[in-house]
Amino acid sequence: MEEFKPKSKPNNVPASHINIVKAALLEEYQFFVDSKKQIFSESLPNALALDTSFSMMEQYASADLNQIENIVQLDIIIERVNTRIAMSYLNMVEEHEVELKFLTRVPHMLFKLHINKLKILKKLVLNGDNCKIIHMSPEIGSLINLKELEIGGCFMTQLPDEIQNLENLEILKIRHNSIQRLPENLETLSELIELNISHNPGLKSLPQGLSQLKNLQKLSVDHDDLEYLPEDIGNLTELNEIVADHNHIKELPQSIQNLKKLKILDLHDNDLRQLPAQLNQLPSLEYINFSGNFIKETPES
Repeated sequence: MEEFKPKSKPNNVPASHINIVKAALLEEYQFFVDSKKQIFSESLPNALALDTSFSMMEQYASADLNQIENIVQLDIIIERVNTRIAMSYLNMVEEHEVELKFLTRVPHMLFKLHINKLKILKKLVLNGDNCKIIHMSPEIGSLINLKELEIGGCFMTQLPDEIQNLENLEILKIRHNSIQRLPENLETLSELIELNISHNPGLKSLPQGLSQLKNLQKLSVDHDDLEYLPEDIGNLTELNEIVADHNHIKELPQSIQNLKKLKILDLHDNDLRQLPAQLNQLPSLEYINFSGNFIKETPES
């Protein structure tokens, strides 16, 4: 049986805060209950230790969670379950790529125990079909060889600022989450070729650093809640595709005329009322879609 050192009871913890934490932990616990059969069908190398962890998780989940000590212990064991599952998949890494399955967190403990394996990764995928990620450890910024990061269909509300340390990243896909903000210093991802942050309905703006990504070729921000694109988006001279449909964009920045390599411009279902005349200065444009806006007339050119 695993043993944990009990943490001291915090003083004056508001009942409302305890209820929020308790609800979140029980939601994570329920995910593991629902996924247990599938998890153990994967023939994970540490299945015996994981089975012990599951038993402890069930024990604490059924305890009196109005007691802060039990909440702390449930949090610890859920962290342990996430770590052990993730380590199993890391032990099966091939070609420096891995898809981590059946997680609710990318836990801090994982980086402490398995940092050497993590640091060689070039591609990391967390798919919402079999994950329910609500938390990403700031240690993600230590994966300095990562070229592709995909977190799709999960429940993340923000990315840790440390993601800006991934200076070799070429593809970043954070689709179908609940992201409300991106790290401000996004320009440090200087090798980024593709950025996809679509289907994040709480995302209302893009950071200024976005316009400094000189190598960016594809930008997908559809189905978000944007009212505008960065004023200096024209700095992205390598950009050949902008997909920004289903937002609330009211006008396009004039600097868009500088995107001489732009081939695809999709802005259907926005709040545009007129098109800038500068569009006729985009010589590479092959596809354009402004349907579902409020445009009554287009420039003669």
